[in-house]
Amino acid sequence: GGGGGGEAGATAAATAAADGERERKRSASRSRSAEGEKKKADEGEERKQRSASRRRSSSAKRRSPSNQKRRSPSRKRRSASRKGRSRSASKRRSASRRRSGSRKNSNRSRSRSRSLKLTIRMPHNSDEGTGEVHQAEVLERPALSSGEPIWQAEIQVPQGGINHSGRTRVFTIRGPPRKAEEAAQRDADQLTKASVHGPKAVRTLANQMHRS
Repeated sequence: GGGGGGEAGATAAATAAADGERERKRSASRSRSAEGEKKKADEGEERKQRSASRRRSSSAKRRSPSNQKRRSPSRKRRSASRKGRSRSASKRRSASRRRSGSRKNSNRSRSRSRSLKLTIRMPHNSDEGTGEVHQAEVLERPALSSGEPIWQAEIQVPQGGINHSGRTRVFTIRGPPRKAEEAAQRDADQLTKASVHGPKAVRTLANQMHRS
């Protein structure tokens, strides 16, 4: 009877030990599963963060082309404005060159015209006096504006050469119109004295009378 009780106690101890071992294993497996779930949760969180960062980077990349596209028209406009300015500047330069060329041509034409001076002497500008005295006379005529009588000195100076009728060519030089006959007679006397020195002297004197 004592031997049977000892065996029963041993079996009970063995079963208790087996049950304890099983509990240990179960607790170990539970802790492992809990650790695995934590790792999975951590990995899932990391994946979420990575996906969020990727989305942000992709959104930034998508925005950057739009910004580049939006900025590109402004650059195009600036380049177009620069091209327009360069064209306007080139047009102004070409216009200034054309003007300078026209000025040079005009200067050349003026220099040529200056070089080609007329050597023909007009009869009233001839300074060769023949020593002959030509008599001036006083003529009376009505004024054009008021109709009042005025007096004017007049002299005929030989031009040189003969006309178609065989007479010597002459031209007329007149003094200024005077309201008094005595003033016109003084002009005639002066023109008569100047006729000795030639047509040029008579013309110069008449011009001085008109200016005074």
